Amino acid sequence: ATPVYVNGQVDSVASGLGSRSQQAVLSKAPGALRVEGTDPLYSIELSPSSFTASSGDTLEFQLLANSQGTSVDQMAYHLNVPRSHFTVLDFDDNAANGFQVFADSNGAFQTPSTIAQNDTTLGTDQWLKLNFVEFSLLGEVVGRVATPFDSSQVVGSFKLLVNNYSGGAPLDTVLQWSLESGRKSAFYRGTTELASPAREGNVILTPRARLIVTVPLEGRSDYAETMDAHLRLIGSTQDITDQDYIGINDISPVFTGGGSSGALEDSVNVSTDAFGTFTLTQIPPGVYEIAVKAPGYVTGRSDTLTLFNGLTLAIEPTFGSDALGNLSPATALGLLRGGDATNDNQVDIADANLIFSVWNETTADPGFVRDADINNDGVINSIDLGFVTKNFGNDGFGAPPVFKLITSGGDNSSAIVKVEGINEVEAWWPGRVFEVTARLEDMTDVAAFGLVLTYDPEKVKPLAADQAVAQGDVFDGNAAGSLFFRRLESGVVEVASGRIGGDWSASGDADLVTVRFMALADEPGVIEVANGVVVNSAHFGIPMTVEKAPALPSVAALHQNYPNPFNPSTEIRFDIPTARDVQLRIYNQLGQTVRTLVDNRMKAGTYALEWDGQDQMGRSVASGVYFYNLEAGDFNQIRKMTLVK
Repeated sequence: ATPVYVNGQVDSVASGLGSRSQQAVLSKAPGALRVEGTDPLYSIELSPSSFTASSGDTLEFQLLANSQGTSVDQMAYHLNVPRSHFTVLDFDDNAANGFQVFADSNGAFQTPSTIAQNDTTLGTDQWLKLNFVEFSLLGEVVGRVATPFDSSQVVGSFKLLVNNYSGGAPLDTVLQWSLESGRKSAFYRGTTELASPAREGNVILTPRARLIVTVPLEGRSDYAETMDAHLRLIGSTQDITDQDYIGINDISPVFTGGGSSGALEDSVNVSTDAFGTFTLTQIPPGVYEIAVKAPGYVTGRSDTLTLFNGLTLAIEPTFGSDALGNLSPATALGLLRGGDATNDNQVDIADANLIFSVWNETTADPGFVRDADINNDGVINSIDLGFVTKNFGNDGFGAPPVFKLITSGGDNSSAIVKVEGINEVEAWWPGRVFEVTARLEDMTDVAAFGLVLTYDPEKVKPLAADQAVAQGDVFDGNAAGSLFFRRLESGVVEVASGRIGGDWSASGDADLVTVRFMALADEPGVIEVANGVVVNSAHFGIPMTVEKAPALPSVAALHQNYPNPFNPSTEIRFDIPTARDVQLRIYNQLGQTVRTLVDNRMKAGTYALEWDGQDQMGRSVASGVYFYNLEAGDFNQIRKMTLVK
């Protein structure tokens, strides 16, 4: 016996209209196949006889014929199609051939035949009228019903496009065979009409998927807002371009938000109600994620969404993403985070700087920036700045993309920040209060900055919050003033500041911030600027270049000179753990002072000085043994060296 195999597929889309990538063929294995009953044999019918489809789907039908053992010379197919639900497509892409409703299969009449009619005729408000008539001069039996059995034959094919259907429930539609005079679907032998039982086609229209999206906004009780919704297939960075979806959901083809970047051009603009809810309809089947962007807020995203026709799903897209595009955190945040005034999907010093530059601007002012008015109360003030301070540095909350504009403005790439003050302390003991200043040098165009100062909390601690951090003089030259905020956590001092207005920026050298600490041990450990950002007047930020100071020595020391013996010069190194008066002198074997290399107050640190083998008058000394002596506070030490010529 000849084996018969039945192919089956697993499809992630319930309608069976999923893409090939979403389908998997089941394993092929031998087994018994039993057929119980057969479908009735119709003279005229459509294949398939039933479809389930949705908006935008293209359906292809075949005209089937079986003359039930009778010879016929004419096959007339006249079909009525519901006008409101379908559009007839041209089956032939060649414009020179005109509009071709049907494609002839060349498989029904085996002898030469003629296509007598292939068109649409004037229909009604309810129906489109499709016509296909084929004639054979000799006549023949189409589709045998006895041995050798070959069932119905394909006469031709046609295509229908499903129009926009947004009903809330599936709708049964019928493709109806015409019985009207002069346009009756039948087989003929000469002028004799033959009995022609026919089965009509059925298309069940289902609405496309629908998303009910709720987007709570941090810091607001009324979530009504205009925002951008980005619906993307998994793995894509571009929104879907389905025109039915865009046409019914997009309230404005142009992004209306402010900010320095704007939104992606392919986004759909939507309006939410007071509860933060909007609805997206006409979504084609697929596996998606959605990202939403409200003015002044970092983008939120959904988890993976598997959508199919007829599905309605309620979601809150308030997840963030990590650098790899994975959900971060693993559970939804519950609301979108505010503070993204520059609309670049990050909350950083550039956002604070923009708010500073339009401080107290209202909707009536020409310089008003909508994205900087985070809470949408019509004025840009400390409330909006509060969003930035609360979420500062939280770029991980946003869903991709994160983007920055290439902007003009001064170049601060040569600026360098230094930490000063530690090496000026004369002595260390628990309870000692001292100051550390971060100073920025070689500025060109600084409108704002942010930095993170780190310290060892087991060795020092900042004073009380109102005494610990003082703003530097970097923006003192701005007549409009500046704004400054700080945040203290164990081991960390975060600072951000910016000028008010846009008519002035800092240049040259200036202090950024001074922090007052109390020592908890006999030495301060490492206090340094871990990272920072410098922002120019065009709101463009670059990472700070930080001068890393070497660790301070814990004790005073005088090291052996190198090289030794030497000619004509040698290097003398010494350490001082605190600021103090320092004298470094060179003596001969008679105890006479040959040269004084240092005689002044010095900061804590490690030093290296060169002796060139000359005395105080600039004369070269003779070969022999010399002594060098370091006096630094209570430290005093002598070492020997040899000059050989």
